Amino acid sequence: MTAVATAWLAVTLLLAGLTYVVIWSRHGVKGYAVAALLPAAVIAGLAIGAALGNPWPLMPPPGQYAILGAKIDIDKAIYVLLDDGSDIPTYYRLPYTVSKANELQAAMDGEGPAGAKVGADGGVGFEGEAPVEGDEAKQPESPAYQVGE
Repeated sequence: MTAVATAWLAVTLLLAGLTYVVIWSRHGVKGYAVAALLPAAVIAGLAIGAALGNPWPLMPPPGQYAILGAKIDIDKAIYVLLDDGSDIPTYYRLPYTVSKANELQAAMDGEGPAGAKVGADGGVGFEGEAPVEGDEAKQPESPAYQVGE
C-alpha cells in the first residue's frame, strides 16, 4: 500500500469514528454527519495526495503557464510543474503522446523559457524555441544508479 493510500485510510477511519460519535451524541445532526463523511473523505484524499507530492489528477484550467519542471515517462504520462503566476505552482499528470513528448522536450531544450498553453477544450500545447529539428521518438533512459533492486 502506498503512503498516500495509507494516510488516506487513516484519515478516513478517523472521520468515520468522529461521525459515529456525532451520530450517537447529538440527535439533530445525524443526517448531516453521515452526509458530510463521503465528501470529507474525498477531499482528504486529494489533499493528502497533493501534500505528498503526487500530481493533480485533473487537467489544468485554460490559460498560459510557465513550465518550471517536467518528466516524460515514456508510454505512460507526462508530468509537469506549471506556474500560472499565482503563489504556488501546481504539479499535473498529463496523458502521454509521442508528439506532445517531443513538443515538450523541444520547448525545454530551447534557449528561452518554456511555456504551456491550455485551450478551452483541454488540449495542451508546449511553447519554446526548439534547438533541434526533427520528430525522433524518445528513447527510455536507464538510471546511472539504482537503490534497492
